[in-house]
Amino acid sequence: MGVNTGWASIGNVGSKANSDYTALGEAVNRAFRLEAATRELACDLALGHETYHCLSGCTDASRIFKASTVMFKGYEELTTAHTAELSSLSSLF
Repeated sequence: MGVNTGWASIGNVGSKANSDYTALGEAVNRAFRLEAATRELACDLALGHETYHCLSGCTDASRIFKASTVMFKGYEELTTAHTAELSSLSSLF
């Protein structure tokens, strides 16, 4: 699972005969890239930096999430992904 925070455009895209409700934008693309990176990072969940920052304000996320760097396809710079296993999330509640 990849989770990212940011601005996105949502709505129906396509023609009247064949439209699809979807989300578009950089935040959506990064969420997709985070999800794809879970295989490389050997984790169940990868958060973008902004999502991690929002979560860390509510809980001690640093004991569950580990910062990892990953290169996203189509990007020129390394990105920080905060990774965790789904089984460790129950300690947040």
